[in-house]
Amino acid sequence: RTNLEGVANLFKKSSVTFLALDLSDEVATFDPASRDLVEAVLDKGSPLVGHKIGHARKYRPEYDCPIVAYRGFNQGQGDDASTVDGTADTGATPETKLAPGDHIILNTPATFYNTFKDSSDFVVLRKVAIGDPESGDAQDSSKAVAAGAILLGLVGLVSTSTLELLNAVFLTLAALVFTECATMDAIVRAVKLRTVLTIVGAFGLGKAIGQNGVAKVLAQILIFALEPFGQLGLLVAIFAATVALGIIFHGTAVVVLMFPVCVSVSEDMGMPIHQLVSVLCLSVSCQMLSPISYQTNLMAYSTGGYQFADFTKVGVGLVLCIAMVAIPMCQRSFPG
Repeated sequence: RTNLEGVANLFKKSSVTFLALDLSDEVATFDPASRDLVEAVLDKGSPLVGHKIGHARKYRPEYDCPIVAYRGFNQGQGDDASTVDGTADTGATPETKLAPGDHIILNTPATFYNTFKDSSDFVVLRKVAIGDPESGDAQDSSKAVAAGAILLGLVGLVSTSTLELLNAVFLTLAALVFTECATMDAIVRAVKLRTVLTIVGAFGLGKAIGQNGVAKVLAQILIFALEPFGQLGLLVAIFAATVALGIIFHGTAVVVLMFPVCVSVSEDMGMPIHQLVSVLCLSVSCQMLSPISYQTNLMAYSTGGYQFADFTKVGVGLVLCIAMVAIPMCQRSFPG
């Protein structure tokens, strides 16, 4: 059992030869200076998925890289995220079947990473160790500086409201292509259509619900039900309504819907407006109960093979913990 740093250190030792899990015997003939170790997380569309490790290479012979380490997607979830071994009981064998989300480490040619880093076969692809430090990334240091400067320019343009976010992003992409930090083909391949369509569909659903008044009715019902419990009940109602709306709506839309409710409750019940608004601001960040709550949730949902209920199972506990801390703190910080 080891971690990524341990694997990388072993790779650099000339006295150590990595054995391949996919039964290939050519590893012993490789020149370590011309090989890299690359960590890959398999996408559900990868041609390797569903096949045994021992036969994986014949489904992607162009990779030209044996699998030297493996960790299943559902193995070691409570352990250090860097572990890359097999199961605690038996470990990986040539008979182990690859599944979406599995982590594998490949012994690759030096050109592999640049060739496949934008491939839809992988959710994540990153170098763990390089054979020759004088090649590869070292010669691209000037491009790294240029890309960093372009990124800072994007942040500056958006933060100063010089350009809208969409326009600034297009300008940034043009700059990356012009400086040869990226190619147009690589940019297009980096955009996964299914993720974009999922996000667009979720926004459409949220807009339809908002236009039909469902959001406002939900908020009013919760506040009416908890009003008999006094100011604490109203704060819990504001928190619960905001979290419930956040399952479907973007955070900005939730604030727009709930702020007038907060103002109305403040005027009718004589509660400090800052107390209500602070609860609103903290609760709107609890968009973790469903995959359609936020864009990054959708990205993880569409590529990681998660179930809808996975977000609810993890999110409910987190939301309750935040509520138990946030509501009393808001009452204490803005007393009536």
